[in-house]
Amino acid sequence: MLDGSESVTEQDMRLMTLAQEEGCALLVAVNKADLMDAEQWTYFTDRLSYRMRAMPDVPVFRISAKKGSGVKRLLTEAVKAARNNGSGINTGSLNRWLERAQQKQTAPSDRGALVRLKYAFQTDRYPPTIKVFCNRPGSIKDSYLRYLEQSFRARFRLPGIPVRFVFTASENPYAPKPGGKRAKPKGRG
Repeated sequence: MLDGSESVTEQDMRLMTLAQEEGCALLVAVNKADLMDAEQWTYFTDRLSYRMRAMPDVPVFRISAKKGSGVKRLLTEAVKAARNNGSGINTGSLNRWLERAQQKQTAPSDRGALVRLKYAFQTDRYPPTIKVFCNRPGSIKDSYLRYLEQSFRARFRLPGIPVRFVFTASENPYAPKPGGKRAKPKGRG
């Protein structure tokens, strides 16, 4: 909860960052919002958005504790966010999302080599943790990771929910095995 009559403090930002790092869903309530006119509210939320630019699509609510306005909606959304933080998403839906996300924006190449995200499945809840198998896990750039996080939250309607991606290499069935032999392709003698 932020005090609308003050600017956003460093302590406010540290607490929000800590909550996200711990995997908590995050909502921001701005109290005393009834004391702000439209121009002041716009200025406050613009500054807040700038300060929170590294955080995931965090919903901001206008409330007045004194008058009770906005509090019921905030509580409803907080319960919904807590429930969403434990969302379970089936593997088929995840892989359809991953395919569409890559169609909209392909992963940046690794020194000319294509980075392919092959498939994904959910490994944990609170927060949702998604394991993605790919050919070059160490080549996923931070900017592409942010794109995937935003795309995931938009697709599955999870604003303010942190999501964690774990990228791992998928085994190449045609790569030489420790004995120096290659695996034979399936279906061929």
